[in-house]
Amino acid sequence: MAKRSSKVHYCFKQEMVDVKTIFKLEKKRRGRSRYLLSVIVKAVYEVGKILPIKQVYVRNRDKRNEYLVLAPTNTTLTEADIIQLYGKRWSNRSLFQDGETVPSSCQLSRAIILTVSLRIASSL
Repeated sequence: MAKRSSKVHYCFKQEMVDVKTIFKLEKKRRGRSRYLLSVIVKAVYEVGKILPIKQVYVRNRDKRNEYLVLAPTNTTLTEADIIQLYGKRWSNRSLFQDGETVPSSCQLSRAIILTVSLRIASSL
């Protein structure tokens, strides 16, 4: 996910611009579309090294004026696939960030794996 910061710039239409500027310049999809905008940009991460990124702008369901920018490096994925993958990723991440919401079976299996790996390491 890309931050809506004016400090991070991407090469878009031969210019170095930030995410907010790209959003302002490009025409958005109207109606109840799952995403507002999709563009391919280039990220310069070292001198002379360029990485193509497909930015997908997704509307916040609760606040219509806000949006998220999903930024995978696989530019061949469709917008629907990108939204689905990020949705799965964030639902799993939020599940395991809070220890109280982790099911006890997951905690138990994690403890078993740790115990087994410690026994194997001590036997070597």
